[in-house]
Amino acid sequence: MLITQIMHRTTPSTLKTLAPSAATPSPGLRPPSPHGRGSNNLQFTSPPSGGEGTGVRGIASVVHNLGIKRHYSCSMLCLLFSFVSVPHGLTQSADPYQKTLQQAMATMYALDYDRAAQEFEQTVKIQPQNPRAYLYLATCYWMKILYLQNKFLSTLFAMPPDPYGPPPNDSYPHELRSKFDETVRRMKAQSQALINAQPKNAEGHFWLGMAEATEGAFIISVDRKLLAAKGHADKSWDWMEQAVKLDPKFKDPYFSMGMHMHLLGTRGFFTRVLLKMMGYRVSKEEGRRYVQLATDEGRYVKDDARLGLILCYSREGNWNEAIGNIKSVLEKFPQDSLLALALGRLQSVSRDANGAISTYQQILQRIDQAHPGYHILSKGEIQLRLALALLAAGKRQEAQAEAEKAVRDPSASVVVRAAAHLTLGQARDLLQNRQGAIAAYQAVLALTPVTPSHEKARQFLNRPYDGTVPAG
Repeated sequence: MLITQIMHRTTPSTLKTLAPSAATPSPGLRPPSPHGRGSNNLQFTSPPSGGEGTGVRGIASVVHNLGIKRHYSCSMLCLLFSFVSVPHGLTQSADPYQKTLQQAMATMYALDYDRAAQEFEQTVKIQPQNPRAYLYLATCYWMKILYLQNKFLSTLFAMPPDPYGPPPNDSYPHELRSKFDETVRRMKAQSQALINAQPKNAEGHFWLGMAEATEGAFIISVDRKLLAAKGHADKSWDWMEQAVKLDPKFKDPYFSMGMHMHLLGTRGFFTRVLLKMMGYRVSKEEGRRYVQLATDEGRYVKDDARLGLILCYSREGNWNEAIGNIKSVLEKFPQDSLLALALGRLQSVSRDANGAISTYQQILQRIDQAHPGYHILSKGEIQLRLALALLAAGKRQEAQAEAEKAVRDPSASVVVRAAAHLTLGQARDLLQNRQGAIAAYQAVLALTPVTPSHEKARQFLNRPYDGTVPAG
């Protein structure tokens, strides 16, 4: 019965009803940024502007058993993370609600979640019947939990575990959970009131779908209960489907549908065959085009869908496109230091050493300037990452200088300090300073507790580092 219900809810005919008409041109890729994708001249410039996000439909328990739980979680989280964009056209607004909402958004993008929550509450008081501020307030509580659990980037962008960041954990103040639940309850009540007053109001259905999606994403990311989240995600899909039927010009739901299709389209061959037999629409290319459609024509989710494209391209291993889209987001939201850090990491993974150098130098400059949002980053950690990028680019003297700065940061973690000493030793070996390299490797071994850098330091005490393997 469950499988029959799932097949009925996601058959190709259902999606065909929602698909753009033949007269709608296929959305193309966004034009390159002024600096070009992969450009070394990264600039974080203008203040934020943007839109809201949307929900994503759940996946059956059968699919869960096929090993896609983690990737489904990333899809939902990327969609819900995008809720924190600033609505379009608010920068110069004189409306009290819009101005207060804009200020709260800027505060949240600067990762000051406590103050942002207070500002969202003030926004709610101005228009208690408007669901939007409730959504952002709930998202604020949820984002703080992910931040406290050290799961922000690995969860939202499917990035591999960070060897230099703090390890993830499952703890958080449960007061945040209570506040989240109460805020979602209030949002659902206001959204339902809009529908009761105007049953054909597409946006009322849209906001209620977003409330369900928010709750589902929270459950899957914090509680790690896929089936419990699935119920909320199914409801979200239904509300979004109704919104599109009520207003065919409403392109925002294609964001969630596209992310869903792309997720399934990037699974293994056997899984894709089985999903097609179950009636799922499985196509990473078509899914990405749907997300692009929301990016180009969305009413609320233009910037949000851009975050979805980052995840799509990251899943596909298309680093240049992922990097280009991150740059576009950072041009609007320069205070998002964690996204800037993600950019540097992706540039390093894609072997764009010069791009990573430019990014880390920009981050260090913003730390020194006390730029909003950058106070949470460890300067020593960024100096370590910069030193590694410089070594990858063959700039050994500069790498040595940055590694020396990193080892002197008293606030850096033991993991970072050990890795910085190791990198310093490797740079000195490449500069033919064997005695200096030995001193750096010995400094690693003197640190406690033992880190992954300790074993490498022992290796290079016995034989000089020659650069045949990546540094670090």
